[in-house]
Amino acid sequence: MSIYRLMSWMNLGSHQKLEAEVQCLVKDILQVDNFDIKHLEGFSVRKNLRELDNPKDESSEKITFPDDWIETSITIDIPTKSVEEGPKAYTIPAFHY
Repeated sequence: MSIYRLMSWMNLGSHQKLEAEVQCLVKDILQVDNFDIKHLEGFSVRKNLRELDNPKDESSEKITFPDDWIETSITIDIPTKSVEEGPKAYTIPAFHY
């Protein structure tokens, strides 16, 4: 039944998921040793995207990144419409890579 549900999900929607994406979901996520279905209880895509965008927000659950990820702040220059004004610096805190 699990395979049937997975394959039905793959074919849902206006755009079919790529076979490689579904294979990746199964092999790299569902079948790894530390995957625990209980961690998905009460799961909300919207909530988790918000928590990934604001990992330091005290009201959110702690996001655990893989051990080999690095956290830093980065600053990028954003061009403006004004040639005289020059670009504006924008800092992204808690950037993970």
